[in-house]
Amino acid sequence: MNTIDRLKKNLKTSIEAKQKLMSDEFCLAEYLKAFEIIIERYKLCGRLYIAGNGGSAADAQHLAAEYVSKLAKNRDPLPAEALTVDSSILTAKGNDYGFDQVFSRQLVGKTAAKDIFLGITTSG
Repeated sequence: MNTIDRLKKNLKTSIEAKQKLMSDEFCLAEYLKAFEIIIERYKLCGRLYIAGNGGSAADAQHLAAEYVSKLAKNRDPLPAEALTVDSSILTAKGNDYGFDQVFSRQLVGKTAAKDIFLGITTSG
């Protein structure tokens, strides 16, 4: 497969995934619930903490940056933090407690009841 054909295939797959999402009423309802919870927590002056593994770690960082920056329109920054950015915390907690507790230990140490955690995955 040449480069152009691979690009077309990848674009088609991406379009099909978005079309599938648009027709999945359950998934859309879950997304709306999550969105409403995040808004509710921001109204309580809470913070958003985001995490993911692998490529999702980079997505968590990007998403946190968009909340703090502006995303689609200029606005006040929203408090958000990716739990994936501190290599010392990640490696120390992974070494001392196991990697299954890397994010949970951070949440216990950083969050209050009004905050919210968003775990993301790009691999399903």
